[in-house]
Parts: sequence; structure tokens; C-alpha cells
Amino acid sequence: MGTDELLTYDEAAAILQVSVRTVNVLIHSGNLTPVGTRFGGYRKVLHRDVIALAEARRNCNSPMKVLATALRSEAKASSLEKRLTAIESLLGVHVPALPKAEPEIVELYARARLGIEDPPHLEADVTQWAMILAAMNEEFLETVVAVTSDEEAWRVFANFARAVSGSKPIESFYSDKRLEAAYGYFEYARRCLEGVLFLHVQRTYDTKTATTYFRPVADNPHEHIIRLVILAGITRT
Repeated sequence: MGTDELLTYDEAAAILQVSVRTVNVLIHSGNLTPVGTRFGGYRKVLHRDVIALAEARRNCNSPMKVLATALRSEAKASSLEKRLTAIESLLGVHVPALPKAEPEIVELYARARLGIEDPPHLEADVTQWAMILAAMNEEFLETVVAVTSDEEAWRVFANFARAVSGSKPIESFYSDKRLEAAYGYFEYARRCLEGVLFLHVQRTYDTKTATTYFRPVADNPHEHIIRLVILAGITRT
């Protein structure tokens, strides 16, 4: 096959040893460029581009790392992040950044999987997870998919959040108000996360699948500001 030949997404996925959905993610992030016109709703990619990505992977310069870097760069460049930085400074709080290095992302994913069966109960752990879940966005979820090869990584975080919410020690809240506050923030973070997951599943599959697992959440342009205000209250108590 010549390098100028066109490949279907299925053929490209077979060469890269990834799923067709990951090929779509690579295209969306600019690591592969679709060519040709839409005939019957389909597009193709250049054979030489796919071979270049496959070669990079064999040389340990994984296209998944390229994808993760592209997604992180896109998130960093957003005007929203710049506004959040200003708000953090105003409130005197700092929201921990989501992990960026591949080993850290894999570790976070693994901790969430373990937490489904053994949810955290200490105030510090619950608060930390609340901050992490509240910060999650679709770009980060796509990165998790890319580095873990788990096409349904969203289920892990959804099930983990529900496991923590379902195991909260209500009997301890009367004597430990800080623990109660931590779980209160976690509940808010879980609702924010499920809004993100709804959109992620809707775009990945369809609206019916998304509404099977999550309630649609109306977009709130002040949502991130509300998170920071709540976080300011927690960190100052």
C-alpha cells in the first residue's frame, strides 16, 4: 500500500492497535487529519500519517502521550483557566491541578478503582477527592482514556463517587462537623462531576445512554466560581 493511500478509521485503528473511538480522539486533537469529502457520512486518513504515529509509538514516543499533551495544552490555553487563576488569587485559595504526567494519571485512576470497594472516610481524604472530582473536565477524561486504554474510564469515577457518597458515616457528623463539611463538599463535587460525565457520555455514545446513567445538568457559567467559594470556606475552617 502506498503512503498516499487512504485508510478507513477501522484500518487506522488496526494499525495503531487502538479503538476506532481513540482514532476519533486523535483526529479531534489534531494528531491525525481526516481527508476527502464526506461520502455516505465517512472520511478517511492518510496511510503515511497513520504509519508515522505507529512508528512513533514503537520508538516509545507514544501517540497517546502526544494526545495527552495536546489535550492538556488546549485546557491550559482556555480563557476559563485564566479567569479561575485570578479568582483563586482573590479568594486566597489554591485548587490543586489535576495530574498531568502519565504515571500520576494512572495512579489516580487506580486509586478510584480501589476506592469503589474501599471508599475513603477520613476528612482529609474526602476533601482531597472532592477537590479532584470538582476539577475534572472532559479534556481530562479523554486523557485518562488515552493513557489507560479504558474506553469507559468514566464509569470508574462515577462508581467511585457514588461509593463514597453511599458510605458516608452520618452517625459521626454530630461530633465531627469538619467531616460533615467535607462530605457536603464531596456531594457538591459529585454533582458537578456527573454533569461533566453526562456530556462526556452523550458525546461519546448518545443522549439515551447518558440519561440512563446521569441526569442532564444545565450549564452554569458560574459553576467554577461557586466551587472556589465553597473551597475557600473549607480551607479556612
